[in-house]
Amino acid sequence: MVNSKKILWENLRTLMIMKYGEENPWRTAHEAGIGPGTMTRIKQQETSTGVDTLEKLANLFKVEVWQLLVPGIGQQELRVMQHMKSMCDDQKDTIATISYSLAQPKAKYGNEK
Repeated sequence: MVNSKKILWENLRTLMIMKYGEENPWRTAHEAGIGPGTMTRIKQQETSTGVDTLEKLANLFKVEVWQLLVPGIGQQELRVMQHMKSMCDDQKDTIATISYSLAQPKAKYGNEK
């Protein structure tokens, strides 16, 4: 079973480290415009976080709301997503095409026909 609360916290923690160089829920709360108690409950995975709060956090970190809930996302993926948010559609299409081609299995040398 997927633990969305844990995934949310892990992704927020990663984003805080990227932005501030450390885990800083209180600064995050202040800059996102949410209460510090809300961030504490998110960290302790005690609450179901509302859409309004998720939107404020996503805006702070320049990601989409759904990206906060992607399991196993790392700093590299988050960085790419942050940069893609400011790209035009043609640039996004180019990045998607490149990503797709890089993700394809490579032929093993000597086995090509």
